[in-house]
Amino acid sequence: IAIMFFNICIFIFFINICLFVVFEIKDNFFNTPKINPVAEKYNNPSLQQVYPQLSGEAINSLLDETWSRPYVYETFTLFKEAPYNGHYVNVDKEGFRITKNQGPWPPEIKNLNIFLFGGSTTFGYGLPDNQTIASYLQEFMLNKLNQTVYVYNFGRGSYYSQQERILFEKLLISDFIP
Repeated sequence: IAIMFFNICIFIFFINICLFVVFEIKDNFFNTPKINPVAEKYNNPSLQQVYPQLSGEAINSLLDETWSRPYVYETFTLFKEAPYNGHYVNVDKEGFRITKNQGPWPPEIKNLNIFLFGGSTTFGYGLPDNQTIASYLQEFMLNKLNQTVYVYNFGRGSYYSQQERILFEKLLISDFIP
């Protein structure tokens, strides 16, 4: 039984090495056009109506940046948006999405700091940084008040109220007070 188990492990290891080589060759030498999942499902003519100000290539780039970013582990909430610097989508290492005219981190007490929590809609999936709810809220509040206002977009895809509460509590415990 031990010899059979050892042989099976060697066989699985050998298959993994072979598949690794095959996929590396495929990825590096055969340039297949990368189609983002949204464009593949809804096709580009429909997407051009949704994003009239963007070219087809820009739409693909935006949707690729939106949907190809990985999550990373975070204690208690289990996952968060990974830090990312793209042309359309930018996520700070502290876990918030960059808004138009983003304020400094950590937030300064002299400013009106708003922490915005929510799921993928709050994060702004499918939108550039300057078109998210947080960016528009910051601009609106800045125009209404005679005070510097910064909105920190802590929206994260697939989050629900319990994870948002935990994230808020973690920020408070870390002395980041909105």
